[in-house]
Amino acid sequence: MQLAIVCYVENNSKHQVPVMRPLKTMSEAGHVMVGLCMSERLKVFLESCLKLEKLPHNLKQAIEPLVKNESDVPFHVLNECQRWFKRNELPYDPLWKLFISTSVALPTPKIPSRSTDLDQRVRVLQEKFANREYNKMIEGIGPKLSVPVDTVDGVTICSEFKCMNKQLIMVANFLIIVTSGFAFGYFIPDMLSSDSHASVVTRLVCALAVSSVVFFADLYFLMKNVDSVAKTH
Repeated sequence: MQLAIVCYVENNSKHQVPVMRPLKTMSEAGHVMVGLCMSERLKVFLESCLKLEKLPHNLKQAIEPLVKNESDVPFHVLNECQRWFKRNELPYDPLWKLFISTSVALPTPKIPSRSTDLDQRVRVLQEKFANREYNKMIEGIGPKLSVPVDTVDGVTICSEFKCMNKQLIMVANFLIIVTSGFAFGYFIPDMLSSDSHASVVTRLVCALAVSSVVFFADLYFLMKNVDSVAKTH
């Protein structure tokens, strides 16, 4: 059985004349073949084909295993049988009657093997997006203790800690210097005379005098350095 399309051709009288042009059969076109599930009516039709002595040998060889195994019938085999019946002017069931008694069996699609290069790229992308999602989840809670920067002052917690650390070091240095000045003043009488028998009151007065001078001198530099550290941070 052949399909046909209608084409319109213009003749000399400028009228369109329909022309029937047959299409190629599926076996001639070389397309992917579809099959029909074996049904009782289809089996009877194929068995009747096998009983015909004039049926071509190649068709018999194609039909015999189909009937024996009751497997799906390729459409091109059924089509060739119909065409042979038509050429020999023998009675046959039209295709539509055979179609309504069965269902179409589509060929199993061929699944191509996956490329190792493609699998590797997909794996890299999956890890990349997984890491991106993880980074979004832990954003702002990492070991850096970072917080959004103030748009006006540009101050963060890290810079505040650094500034406070420097200021604490300056204060500790100030206390050590004042304490050292007090100790130095306490032993000044011993340095002035090897046989000094100065009283404790005299020693304390000398210690307080020296430590007071050191205190006010170092306090000036301490306040100056604290202001400079605060401005830089």
